[in-house]
Amino acid sequence: MAYQIKKSDRITENLELLDSNNNVTLTIHIDIEIGRIAKEYRQLQIELAEAQNMTSQGSETAFEIFGNAVIKLFRCIFGDENTQKILEYFENDYMEMAVQCMPFISDVVQPAIEKYSRSKREIMANNYNLSRQQKRKLGIK
Repeated sequence: MAYQIKKSDRITENLELLDSNNNVTLTIHIDIEIGRIAKEYRQLQIELAEAQNMTSQGSETAFEIFGNAVIKLFRCIFGDENTQKILEYFENDYMEMAVQCMPFISDVVQPAIEKYSRSKREIMANNYNLSRQQKRKLGIK
């Protein structure tokens, strides 16, 4: 019997950007290696939440920080080239870009990363023969 090793899962989707008449103006092919972005995604998600909280102050600096956080998150997920295409589509309107694209991120990307993280914790727990109590600390049943 051979020892089997599997690469991380991927998210492969097409993101269609529409014009005002609901015609597809741009299709962006997305191919994300979940394991590659998981750690950075979580850090950027926290950074974005903090930046979003700062926008309630209404200062220009807060909105600039929020825009930068959105761009970093998009670059992590979509890559530099696709992020640039999305930015051009939204005419550099970070707020609109975030509002329109966050459902894709929260409905597709985030659940995939959570599933990936959970499966990695379970694999590690099994590899190290962790006790039931140790598994619970890791959030594993």
